[in-house]
Amino acid sequence: MAESGRTSLGPIEQEWILQQIGGEILAVLGDGWREVKYTVNLIESYLEEDLEVVYGDREAEKGRAPLVVMQSVRKLRSGMYQESRGAWHGMRYTISPSGDYRAEYSYDEVDFDFSPSLEAFVQDLESFPRESEFIPGWLQLEIEQAGKG
Repeated sequence: MAESGRTSLGPIEQEWILQQIGGEILAVLGDGWREVKYTVNLIESYLEEDLEVVYGDREAEKGRAPLVVMQSVRKLRSGMYQESRGAWHGMRYTISPSGDYRAEYSYDEVDFDFSPSLEAFVQDLESFPRESEFIPGWLQLEIEQAGKG
């Protein structure tokens, strides 16, 4: 257990959750897909996701991941929290027809369609503390400007 009461996940538990995420997504897809891309951007109180599925040689189709996927993503993010570095804000998860998958995480950049409030970002920093050197420059600037207002 981490100090805050959250459970740290080791590499095996992380892999297990990633496999669960992929399985839940694939369970709602039809046959013939060529690539699946699931992108999620989140902080403690806000989440945006995007599911794109490429079938054959057609353009990517948009979809929605099952709700259980969001729960797994939040559990994964919390369990991957690193003291001083914080928790990631974004994950790109790609699945190929062979069953191989790749997950990439972003700790600094966020790509929200609708930007959460500064208060929501501050709440996230309280839930997942970071040393100042690991607070992204754009967020540090917003916090400083809000303090001057």
